[in-house]
Amino acid sequence: MTNLLTVLIPSYKSRRRIYYHVKNISKNIKIIIIENSQDKVLKEELEKKNKNVKVYLQDNIGYGRAINYGAKFVKTKFFFVINPDTKIFKGTLRNLVIAANKIKNFGAMSPKLFRKKEKKVKELIRLEKTLNGGAMLFKTKIFKRIKGFDENIFLYYEDNDYFTKCRINKLKLYTVLN
Repeated sequence: MTNLLTVLIPSYKSRRRIYYHVKNISKNIKIIIIENSQDKVLKEELEKKNKNVKVYLQDNIGYGRAINYGAKFVKTKFFFVINPDTKIFKGTLRNLVIAANKIKNFGAMSPKLFRKKEKKVKELIRLEKTLNGGAMLFKTKIFKRIKGFDENIFLYYEDNDYFTKCRINKLKLYTVLN
């Protein structure tokens, strides 16, 4: 998955949660963190201990703009955006990439949001009108082609605007259910 996937994490003062993700994501996957709080200590510690992690410090530029900024550094076929306060199951990234490779063009994919004690379902992929914006996989060239998120939206609803752009461009949204 080294050449297929980059994980991008937009953050604002989420140090403990960022460390959790870096610890739990394979060292073979590049991680880009856009830290909107200018936390130089976080950058120094993470980059020193993790060769697969690059932290970019920004003034608080907002969620969508942070993702757009980070996407400029993505060199892989896909990138996965995850909010710091979202947890993913082991195998989730692999399952998303497998599903993404089966669909030629799509706007975005999200893993299914599980509540505690919820059982997994049998179907694999479901077409959606919107997705859980806290964890989404993008095909890099499509994200860049439709110019990502609207940078005029600082926080909240930028994912809904992105989904509208997908519909306009006839790009479908999917939830991966396993």
